[in-house]
Amino acid sequence: MTVPLYDDDGSPVEGTPVIPQPTGEDKRRIALQNLAKAQARNKARGTHAPKRVPLEAKQFLRRILDDGNYRKNFRQRMLLGEMAPALEVMAWHYALGKPTDKHEFVHSIGVTTINLEKLNDHQLAVMKELLLMQEAAAARQQALDIQAQLDADAEDAHDAA
Repeated sequence: MTVPLYDDDGSPVEGTPVIPQPTGEDKRRIALQNLAKAQARNKARGTHAPKRVPLEAKQFLRRILDDGNYRKNFRQRMLLGEMAPALEVMAWHYALGKPTDKHEFVHSIGVTTINLEKLNDHQLAVMKELLLMQEAAAARQQALDIQAQLDADAEDAHDAA
């Protein structure tokens, strides 16, 4: 394809081929053709279907998840409270199912008693998160205390030997 050369006044130099620019109707036709091609490419996937994960990626991740060391470390991170919050929430969801929307219990924190039934959805979610954090902190402290006791017992046994 040859690009036309232009004079200073903007007119093409004689003997140089001029490439016609598409008009409004041509631009519309080209845009519709491009849209049809894109829709044809996406039709196999569907409008709301998720993108497919390559088989190699699935196999790779399954091998990691089936590894005994990974599972042991995963369990240890969970018990010590070192797991990513999103994974911990997902684990609770998988283990116990989706939480119900209605809550008819009262929980006291310190001297204040809060009726969770009267809270809006956002307030209830914040309250639940605070309670989970409080329980996780207590469990984490308990795990640390147990680990410290085991370490002390092992050190005593080593000193006695």
